[in-house]
Amino acid sequence: MKKNLKILSLLMLTGIAATAQQPMSLNDCMQYAVDNSLTMKIVQEQNNQTQTSRRDAIFDAFVPSVNGYVSAGFVSGKNPDPATNMYTDVKMFQDNYQISGTMPLFKGFQSINNLKISKNAVASGQSMEQLKKDNLCLTTMQAYYNVAYYQRLATIIAAQVSDAEKMLEKSQKELQLGSKSRYDVLESESLVSELQYKLAETEAQHNAAIILLKQTINFPMDKDLTIDTARIADYADREMIDAQSVANYAKNNLPEIVISRYEMEKSKLQLKTARFQCLPQINLSAGWYSMHSMVVGKFDEAQPFRDQIRYNAQKSIGVNINIPIFNGLGYFSNTSRQKSAYKIASYEFQEKQREMEAAAYKAVDEVAAAEKAAFHAQKSSELQKEYREITLKKYQQGLVPYIEYNTVNNKYLQSTAEHLNAVYLLHIKRAIADYYNGKSYINN
Repeated sequence: MKKNLKILSLLMLTGIAATAQQPMSLNDCMQYAVDNSLTMKIVQEQNNQTQTSRRDAIFDAFVPSVNGYVSAGFVSGKNPDPATNMYTDVKMFQDNYQISGTMPLFKGFQSINNLKISKNAVASGQSMEQLKKDNLCLTTMQAYYNVAYYQRLATIIAAQVSDAEKMLEKSQKELQLGSKSRYDVLESESLVSELQYKLAETEAQHNAAIILLKQTINFPMDKDLTIDTARIADYADREMIDAQSVANYAKNNLPEIVISRYEMEKSKLQLKTARFQCLPQINLSAGWYSMHSMVVGKFDEAQPFRDQIRYNAQKSIGVNINIPIFNGLGYFSNTSRQKSAYKIASYEFQEKQREMEAAAYKAVDEVAAAEKAAFHAQKSSELQKEYREITLKKYQQGLVPYIEYNTVNNKYLQSTAEHLNAVYLLHIKRAIADYYNGKSYINN
């Protein structure tokens, strides 16, 4: 029964159980995360709001504002009699109609600067969406390789459990035949028990890693998720990339740099707007007004509605000039604040460039270190594997004690774990360095 459970566990870990879903590659997981992440949906909605603000800025700059006004009510006192046009003490019912429009001709370049700011905001929002996407892909990659690590490690340990159980069965048969002692059987049982414990521990860590991956990509928790580790390449040499070229690209083109640059340009435009607040504002206005009235109690004597509207109609068109003369220190204070904000944005942009440059150099350096670690970890794992196979044969022949074999086996498992960790870490470090050099995570 226990053996069947171990086989079932191995099948689940390797993703070949009949009920398991189609294994997902790294790109599949990253694409799923991008398509289903609530964080990405939030950013997209924020970009929709920015697009709306961009549209509003265009309308504010080029489209006049038009307002309509309608009122109706009773008035009493000295009013012109609609029939005689003479002032008399009457009570009347009046309704008024008005349409007016205003179009800015010059607002101190405020409209033009707002257009540029809204355009930058749209581009900045797109860069922010790309940044969120990149960060999500990197987080997914780390969670994916974490699952792959425990999955492959559990597969190796499960194979050892199977071999140890076969050795135990053999020892038990030889005990019955008298060729093995009870001590030998206890050694085999101890080995099986220890490996089963390691397998259970690794399976628990694998399950925790699966939950984290599901959470990262917003995958349903009640559904099975398996990954395709067959496509994950082991250590392989590749040509080193030039750190300086990577740094030059990173400090000028990464989404974080683009966002910071847009913020600096926004502050510069806001400073220009503040400086032009001392200029006059010119507006073109036009309007139409008319009214209709009836004397209370003489509704039948009133002139027709259409005639009154036509006769009482008034039209107006003109140009309004608003000249700022004095508003305390508001102009100087606002200009000073915007000037300081522009300097801060400039310093932050320069600091972001230095940060990205240092991160690029660090990424390239970490790739070199990870390649060395992966190379030596692979060699160590291969040697420990060969050493374990030789020791296992000697142990089966009774030439070495159980303690020595167990020590060798533990070293093999440790070296295998270090090799897997080094290889997966190398994949992540290479992907980060490629990202700083302009290559998207999701296409790696």
